[in-house]
Amino acid sequence: MSDEQAEFKILLESICQLTNEYYGVIPLQGYGSEKLSMIDTVESVRAHAQKLDDILELELSYKILLAAQANLSRMSPLDYLYKSINCQLEALNPDDIDSQFILRYIRASAPPNTKVEQILKISRANDDERFNERNVGNRYLLWHGTNICNLISILMRGLLVEPLCAKGTGKQFGRGIYTADEFGKSLAYCSGVKKNGNESCCMLLCEVALGNTHMVTDKTSSDYRAQLDTSKYQSRTAHGSSIPDPRYTIIRDSGVRMPLGEIITCKNAQHLAHVCTHNEYIIADSSQIVIRYIIQFVR
Repeated sequence: MSDEQAEFKILLESICQLTNEYYGVIPLQGYGSEKLSMIDTVESVRAHAQKLDDILELELSYKILLAAQANLSRMSPLDYLYKSINCQLEALNPDDIDSQFILRYIRASAPPNTKVEQILKISRANDDERFNERNVGNRYLLWHGTNICNLISILMRGLLVEPLCAKGTGKQFGRGIYTADEFGKSLAYCSGVKKNGNESCCMLLCEVALGNTHMVTDKTSSDYRAQLDTSKYQSRTAHGSSIPDPRYTIIRDSGVRMPLGEIITCKNAQHLAHVCTHNEYIIADSSQIVIRYIIQFVR
């Protein structure tokens, strides 16, 4: 056996040992009659890193709910939860102008079975200060879908740029926080609580400062998955073949843009080599995104 083969054998034995230790600590479902697979590729490491991240999100929610139960004699569980997340939440009147704009934004791309139950305006401590200090322009209100199980953690910590070991699925344009200008696009990343044949979910509507954005126009380009060059760009934009009609993009008093147009086929000659079906906007710095609204809906 050559030195190279011996070194490779030692490496495999080490991976096998570490894999066994991992499976001994982290319980997994669905392997009752199957052999556990080796964690020996970048993809498998990312997949299990995502599972660990999900567990940590659930642990945070569990601890808060457990503490709420422990303090039941002196405080309502809802009051305890509200104090714990350190956010200000305000239910919008359906007749408010903000609600009407948001509902139009939703209806432009939402499936017919989507029923909005409530729109909550949110203010997290220090978010606006960080956002304004960053002083990045080109601001849009964009959608971000999430699992309802992660909502408590998101409200407490904000949206975070995923670590390098995070899940690669759905992250085809590199590392960052992914947003979209179509409710229907971000809907694919929402999951909630199912009851009586319906699913109750939450969607985030965020103010995103795109700044100078790196345009991805060709999926064959060698740099469309590369880490963003933050010395030149503050975001990455992947142009889709279906887009909100740009004629109906409005600018609010605050200067933020809302793409309210119906979904049309993109005819911009600069974007004919579409890299995806819908527009995606990727932010490399969490200080460039602020959650403005939570949409509670049923589908």
